[in-house]
Amino acid sequence: MSFTTSWFTSLLRAKRQETRRQNSFNNQSADHAGWYRFDQLEDRTLLSGTTDLEITKESPVTAVEQGAALTYTVIVSNIGAEGVTGVTVSDDYGSFLESVSWTAVVSGGASGNTSGTGILSELVDLPAGSSIEYTIAGTVKDDVRDNITNVATVDMSTYTDTDPTNNSAFDSDLIVLAAEGGTGVFNAGQSFTGADQTYSSTLGDIDGDGDLDVVFGNRGSAGQVWKNNGDGTFTNTGQSLAAGAGAELGDLDGDGDLDLFFARGFSSNAPDQVWLNDGSGTFTNSGQALGNDTGRFVKLGDIDGDGDLDALTSNGSDTNTIRVWLNNGSAVFTDSGQAISIAGSNHWGLALGDLDGDGDLDLFATTYGGNDAVFLNDGSGTFSLHQTVTITNANTLRLSLGDVDGDGDLDAAVSQPGGNTKLLLNDGTGIFTLGQELNDGINSNWAADFGDFDNDGDLDLLLSKESNQPNTLWLNDGNGNFTDSGQRIGSRSTIGVGIGDLDGDGDLDYVSANFTEANRVWLNEVTLPYNQDFEFDHTLGLVLNNPSNFSFVDDGGNNLLQANNSGFSGLSTAVLEIDALPS
Repeated sequence: MSFTTSWFTSLLRAKRQETRRQNSFNNQSADHAGWYRFDQLEDRTLLSGTTDLEITKESPVTAVEQGAALTYTVIVSNIGAEGVTGVTVSDDYGSFLESVSWTAVVSGGASGNTSGTGILSELVDLPAGSSIEYTIAGTVKDDVRDNITNVATVDMSTYTDTDPTNNSAFDSDLIVLAAEGGTGVFNAGQSFTGADQTYSSTLGDIDGDGDLDVVFGNRGSAGQVWKNNGDGTFTNTGQSLAAGAGAELGDLDGDGDLDLFFARGFSSNAPDQVWLNDGSGTFTNSGQALGNDTGRFVKLGDIDGDGDLDALTSNGSDTNTIRVWLNNGSAVFTDSGQAISIAGSNHWGLALGDLDGDGDLDLFATTYGGNDAVFLNDGSGTFSLHQTVTITNANTLRLSLGDVDGDGDLDAAVSQPGGNTKLLLNDGTGIFTLGQELNDGINSNWAADFGDFDNDGDLDLLLSKESNQPNTLWLNDGNGNFTDSGQRIGSRSTIGVGIGDLDGDGDLDYVSANFTEANRVWLNEVTLPYNQDFEFDHTLGLVLNNPSNFSFVDDGGNNLLQANNSGFSGLSTAVLEIDALPS
């Protein structure tokens, strides 16, 4: 109390001195008068202490497709008793949006520009009780993947804000891979050599040439980097990276290219590593040794809303925890101190997405030997248990998130090696209930990945199988009901896949990460070489749902395609690309 009295007495003394100065300088220059007014403003700020600006973001979606339009709002309000002038409102979406325009509605006496293009960075005046609502519209870039998070801020560095925690706001959306063609029928492409026990095939444009390259995370050998030639064939760069099952690409240091985070331990303890890209697709070990766990898989995302990518790693039998690593923006990671776990569980799969619709990235984690679980983010990167998912009945490996039923929230597909892949439906608050079980008679499920493989506007499911069993594709009817397509793709103990348009034809292909055999490209295509006769070596361009029902016959030197009706039941079809037929 004596401190408060002393401070107030000093302030009154200063005010009396200022009054005397005002009387003595009445006839002085405007410079002196301006100096006095500045002193008055400083005293007013000290006396009131009620300057409080708030910024919020509102987005109607939790997922958005590559190349699609995205519109959202940013609202900055002065909820304090004092007005402010010349503060900057910013929203930097340049990493994931293009062709951006924005409009603004001012109210309560606020002033600022009412429209613009490009990045939002505006000087505004906000009297007490005023606000400005920005509507931002743009197109999602074609090359963004996984999740996008952007941060809007109001700069109060020239004022003392009573609550600086509301001077920024962020929102996260799951990226849906774009599809502009394809039937969902896959043909074998290139086989990759030299990998051993591959668990991850992560895709991204590592050299900036506009196509998707691939990095393999190998449990039994060094990580590999293969560059795309632009047509879905790949060339080995010869780089020898860290051995580790979990590999994820992301711009970790904010320089515009894709770096690598490796989760390395798997079955024995080893520190995780960060490898930085020089922009040409050449990676260098940053020298960080993160932890010493049995790291299995890693997921990247901006979990604390500071504009950079953080990392979550799933760890096995030594710690049975999920570690949370926070990025300082320069690809230097520190342990958050969180040890997320479910008692008695061996953690495997990780998925990040806005599960409860509040704009931040939440966590769905699977376990082998225990229950799966949903952990909600409080917005600062701190997670708390929200739901123990008992309906999956233990032994779950990998999972994916996507809106399968079109209700605006993120559902989940979880893979189980001894049972069926299961769909879990979200009620919008992050509570999941059991949906359809996908029973294709092959119970060696390792991964389930969403993508619009048949270009009908909804998310289908590609199921990866181990034990030398073929992968299967399930097609969505648009309402979240899935049907087995009947395809049996390969037989190479696939642990996971990397999905994207590998050959530039607009549809979704994939690269399989295989445990016991060479990794392989699978192309989604039905292109027929019409400028030549039908020949056996062109059958990869012709899709036959049952090849034994067809044959090639010689008709005067021309090879013709013949459908064999005798001895077969049902209807067999050959899918042809009609636009390519000669006139």
